[in-house]
Amino acid sequence: MASTPKPAMLEIDAELLARAMLATGASTEQEAVELGLALLIKLKQAREAPKDTPSS
Repeated sequence: MASTPKPAMLEIDAELLARAMLATGASTEQEAVELGLALLIKLKQAREAPKDTPSS
């Protein structure tokens, strides 16, 4: 899903960003933000996915 990057100025809590970088191993702030956004999308998709119900 590659697209042309759009410049954005975001105010992000510095401590939160630093913790995210440590937790993910991201080497840049941008990478940490992108990893976080990708994870949010995956979590949302997982919650919306149909659940297999065991048949009785």
